Amino acid sequence: MKMLAEGNPNVMLVGPDRVFYNGLLGNTGKERQLGGFAIYTAPVGDFEIAIEDGPKRRTRIAAVSPHVRHRITAEANLIGSVVIEPETVAPGELDALARRTLDAQEAARMHARIADAKRRLDGSEDLSGFSTEDFDALLLGAPLTRRHLDTRVEGAARALRDLGADQPVGQSVKATDQLAGYTWCPSKNRSLRNLVMFSTFIQTGLKPASRKTYSSDADKIHTNKECVYTL
Repeated sequence: MKMLAEGNPNVMLVGPDRVFYNGLLGNTGKERQLGGFAIYTAPVGDFEIAIEDGPKRRTRIAAVSPHVRHRITAEANLIGSVVIEPETVAPGELDALARRTLDAQEAARMHARIADAKRRLDGSEDLSGFSTEDFDALLLGAPLTRRHLDTRVEGAARALRDLGADQPVGQSVKATDQLAGYTWCPSKNRSLRNLVMFSTFIQTGLKPASRKTYSSDADKIHTNKECVYTL
């Protein structure tokens, strides 16, 4: 997939539990709070980050835990970010990534790897998609260990992902349909139903799209071969 304009800095990888974005920062200096674990990198020079009410610090790479308030300003108003859905990885994996960003040598290697991944994506015309393992290997150096899920929840989540690009936009999916065929005690039934309904809202709130998709914020988008969505 080629860039729309020569030298355009924008690129995005979108998957059900990973996102990579390189482009305009937007809302520079304003408070943000993400539900995912974020690793920010500076495509140009450095950026300044203030976490919660702490002081600003200047860096080329930084990690922010989910639901933590922070502010960012960056040179040329450009930022790179790797965002990971925390519920999809084993306990301890995200803490280990955060520690790597604080070690000078590890941080330099991570920054170089992410910058190299962006350059490789710039030159890619592969529309076949990617797996979560592909994403982790490209941007983080190795796949992260997946979190073990209850098989019933995993099955329901898989069914939602498999709705496919032909699913009509806005079509409802009942949580009870996803729970059919499983047997469990009543005390677990309600909590699992709530979890599946939440997952249904998140998954079906995204619009199915073709693999070649463009938007104003990211002129080059690579999609996950397991699940193709636009923001």
